[in-house]
Amino acid sequence: MGERSHDRSETAEWERLLDAWRPLPAVLFDRHLDVLAATDVAPRLSEAFSVGENLARFAFLSPKRQFEHPRWRSAASATVALLRGFVDEHDEDRASRRLLGELATASRDFSEMWADPETRTRMTGPIVFEGTAVGTVACTYNILGMSGQDECALLVARQAARLGALGGQRAAELVWRLSYAKTRRGDGPCAGSDDSRGRHARVCMCVRYTLS
Repeated sequence: MGERSHDRSETAEWERLLDAWRPLPAVLFDRHLDVLAATDVAPRLSEAFSVGENLARFAFLSPKRQFEHPRWRSAASATVALLRGFVDEHDEDRASRRLLGELATASRDFSEMWADPETRTRMTGPIVFEGTAVGTVACTYNILGMSGQDECALLVARQAARLGALGGQRAAELVWRLSYAKTRRGDGPCAGSDDSRGRHARVCMCVRYTLS
């Protein structure tokens, strides 16, 4: 998390910014990749999207990270590129230096990706959520700037153009089912989940970006 706490007025403003995106998985994060706010369904797709989580720490330092997963490197690289974009756009502050030092010290993978000039920010591309309560959900993500919030950005996941990974089911339908389960079951596992512990899904951003 960031080094300063956020007051209620800030939290209310972030929630207001998300209002238009409520039917979709959407996550508001700051220049340090701290998750500030999220629509209800977003954490159901990935624990990385929980309010208070840091996307970079989750990717490289969390015990739940999946180094052996074939999509992990591309997902981690996309996270590094996003963080670098914020660092390049804004002067480094104490929180940025602390985060970068922590990641570089604890993760060789992070250091290598940070030093690679080919690690570049992609504002749109495919994103696959595996192991959710309704199975695999394939979407397309977009990173959007926020008017009047130059130190924040919004990630929104939409219906993927190709449905091969879904076995013919539409991502919109699956996301709706997750939202419905959230409403009916509260914070427990969704109906149909094969994980009795209510474990959240992993998030994998594919490397095959399709720029618009």
